[in-house]
Amino acid sequence: MAAIATIASGHDPAYYTQAAKGPEYYSSAAGKSGMEPEGTWTGAGCPELGLAVGAAVNPEVFVSLFGEHKDPRDGSRLGRAMSRYRDWRAGYDEALKAEPEATAERRAELRDEAKAQVRQAVPYFDVTFSPSKSITLLHASFMANMTAALDRGSLRDAGYWAAAADDVWDCVSAGSQAMLDYLQEHAGYTRSGYHGTSATGVSAGRWEDAHEWVIGSFRQHTSRSGDPQLHVHNVILNRVRRERDGQWRTLDGKALYRERAAAASNGDNGLMATGARSRASRRKSWTNSASGRGRKSRPCWAA
Repeated sequence: MAAIATIASGHDPAYYTQAAKGPEYYSSAAGKSGMEPEGTWTGAGCPELGLAVGAAVNPEVFVSLFGEHKDPRDGSRLGRAMSRYRDWRAGYDEALKAEPEATAERRAELRDEAKAQVRQAVPYFDVTFSPSKSITLLHASFMANMTAALDRGSLRDAGYWAAAADDVWDCVSAGSQAMLDYLQEHAGYTRSGYHGTSATGVSAGRWEDAHEWVIGSFRQHTSRSGDPQLHVHNVILNRVRRERDGQWRTLDGKALYRERAAAASNGDNGLMATGARSRASRRKSWTNSASGRGRKSRPCWAA
């Protein structure tokens, strides 16, 4: 089964950087020991805002940027102010009163339901890259082998399997980046002018280039139900810099959805290409290891 890409409109950037959904969802604050890793900046437009590609996401900067579109350099607003609609919190409070014993997971569901019932501006898009289940199972098997090696006191074997598990994540991340590169190239547009139907039946609107996006990417190990499922949340700012004049404009969401399937395919190809190189490199390093002579090489990409 190929990798898939899903797209959702986002409204709560704090979810990605803290335990916004409670312990029954993703365990705790991103970046803490034993929890989900902290995010990294991945978009080609990040340097424009002083955010180095590959650097760790600062939670305060991220929430301010993706929640209010504040420039991290000086606090100014990027583009026009977002439209304001009825606050979803009133409906959420009413739902909590009806279910005072709701668990943290249930409260998260109620919060999502309350948000879905009101119209909201879209400060960002979440494009999630998910490899096939076999990749997740491969990663889980490597981690199980690492645990078994530690139990029998073999630090060398444990280190090997830990590195193999890291290789899987590197390949998933490479696939996610390949997907983002494709989207920035093929869906990197903003609309200008009037796009409705004119009196003559012809739209006067146009699409303009905006291919450098501001993106924060967050790796996750489990699904909402708690099952193992490697995936990457790519949070795309709904403000893009128009190449013609440098103005910050709204991303054309229709183009994003239109290119979703092709982008997922491109990400899948990137994942497998990186995996093939990783497998060859790991087999060579194991075979050539002096202490590993006589052992069979362990394939990194059997799945």
